[in-house]
Amino acid sequence: MKHGGEMARNTRTLQRLEKLLKNGKMNTAEIIDEYTVRWPKEVSKGTISQLLSRHKQFEEVGIERVIAEFSQYSYDVIVWQLKDGRMV
Repeated sequence: MKHGGEMARNTRTLQRLEKLLKNGKMNTAEIIDEYTVRWPKEVSKGTISQLLSRHKQFEEVGIERVIAEFSQYSYDVIVWQLKDGRMV
């Protein structure tokens, strides 16, 4: 059974993720970066990724290759949008 505070935190996090995506598509790295700028120390990167993948209001629409800052390495990230034009 989940504790009420945990459910409330996830609800708030989901609402914030919807706000970030209301203006269009973003990749996972952009979402995490913007989230942590606006709401520092709220949730982990893993929690954000899990919420995006597990909740039906978010839709995976592609993959982008990102070059790591100060490095020659790159990695793939998922691109997300709100499903069916859903707005907050």
